[in-house]
Amino acid sequence: MRLYNLIEFLNNLNEDTELFLRIHGQDYPLSKITITADECLLYPGKQAMTKKRMYKMIKNLHRHTSYIWMMNGKEKIEAYGIQISIENYSATLM
Repeated sequence: MRLYNLIEFLNNLNEDTELFLRIHGQDYPLSKITITADECLLYPGKQAMTKKRMYKMIKNLHRHTSYIWMMNGKEKIEAYGIQISIENYSATLM
């Protein structure tokens, strides 16, 4: 999955939607994003990032073609999809 795919998926969701990562079947709050020239790294943490906070971080980027990777320690896991729960205001990257 590329960053522009994630932006498209989240576009119509409420800005207070919380973002999570599903790593090896376990859900973790997405709390940190690192974007380099070639990739977008998503890190789990204690507090879930909202769509609003994520958009503030990436809105001025001109390059949205970076591949998305979920980080589990030093292990990089490629993100391949997203599960959206409108009732719970959450989106989980897998």
